[in-house]
Amino acid sequence: MERDKWTTAIRCLEVALHPGTRDDEVLAGVNGFRRTAQGTPLSEICAELAGASGEPETRDLRHRLDRERQNQLAALARLRQAERLIRALSEEIEAEQQSFADFRAASAQIVDGLRHENRDLRGALDRASHAALRPSRFRDVLAAALGEPAPPGAPPAPPPRHPWTA
Repeated sequence: MERDKWTTAIRCLEVALHPGTRDDEVLAGVNGFRRTAQGTPLSEICAELAGASGEPETRDLRHRLDRERQNQLAALARLRQAERLIRALSEEIEAEQQSFADFRAASAQIVDGLRHENRDLRGALDRASHAALRPSRFRDVLAAALGEPAPPGAPPAPPPRHPWTA
C-alpha cells in the first residue's frame, strides 16, 4: 500500500517536471505530490522505494553488502586486537632479551672470576708441590724418628734428644 502511494507521488512529480508540461499542469503535479506524500521528504521516499525494491536481486545484493560490511568490521576489530597483542609480546621479548643480556654479562664476570681463582689455586698447588719436593729439615727429623732411611743427599739427622724429666 505504502509503495503504491510513493509510486503515485513520484509519478505526479514526473508529470510536473516533464518538458512539455504547461504551468498549470506543473502546479497541479506539485500539489498532487504534496497531497500524496503528506509532508514526507522526497529523499525519504526515494530511499524507501530503492530499499524496498521489489526485485529480489536488489534485496539480495543489499543483504550481501550489509553482511560483507559486518564481516569487514569484525575482521578490522580482530586485526586491531592482534596488533595490540603483537605490541605487548614485542615489549615482553625486548624485556627478556635485556634480561638475557644482563644474565650473560653477569655469567661472563663470574666465569672470569673463576678463571682467576683457578689460576691462583693452580699456582698455589704448584708452589706447594715444589715445596714438598725440596729437602726439609723437619721431614728428615721425622724420618729419623720413625726409623726410616734418610733420602740420598740429605744432611745427617741430629741425634735424638732425651726426654725432659722434671
